[in-house]
Amino acid sequence: MAHGVVTRLRLISNAVPSAVDADYAEGVPSLEGESADPPKSQREPTDALLVEQALEGAQWAEEALYRRHYRFAFGRAARLLPADPELEDIVQDAFFEALSKLPSLDNGQAFQAWLGKIIVFQVSRRLRRRRLLVRLGLRSRQVWDPDTVISRQASPETRAEIHQMYAVLERLPPEMRLALLLHRAEGLTLPEVASQLGLSLATTKRRLQAAERAVAEGKAAR
Repeated sequence: MAHGVVTRLRLISNAVPSAVDADYAEGVPSLEGESADPPKSQREPTDALLVEQALEGAQWAEEALYRRHYRFAFGRAARLLPADPELEDIVQDAFFEALSKLPSLDNGQAFQAWLGKIIVFQVSRRLRRRRLLVRLGLRSRQVWDPDTVISRQASPETRAEIHQMYAVLERLPPEMRLALLLHRAEGLTLPEVASQLGLSLATTKRRLQAAERAVAEGKAAR
């Protein structure tokens, strides 16, 4: 797949701003290879129809799914792993897995939610691997500057809070980090977070509460 996505992250500001969102310039990469144009009657097909056509071998349908959901996929990955050098690889791996496993998708109209879950899995796998390598002394803890993803229009107070939150998140176990970011950065409800993580609602609540406590304690310690 081609590369060259131009990304820009901006702050989502609520009463207590604590998340970053992704906004993108033009230039969504294309799937490799030539794609046949869809029939004129299918210029604006639903995801369900695109999945159905892709399962029948229509390459244009795979291309359409990729182009339609690329920004969503990259945005989710970027909020879970801001300014990470592997963001594009995560997105490409997620699409490859999603398109390869389309026969296992029961509801084609739910393609985006399913793709989002695969993104979460890809991020979780990388976080776990990196955490293990750090423990073994084979990798140093990743250090990144939150200012690279915070809007220039953000207030000093907001910038400070973003710095504090991500400083704590870097030290949390992957499952706690992802639960918190899916809830606060992605705006998902607790049942939605549980579904994305493949966990029970009770387990998700416990992990989210533990993450919230860690962030609060990190702020109090500063």
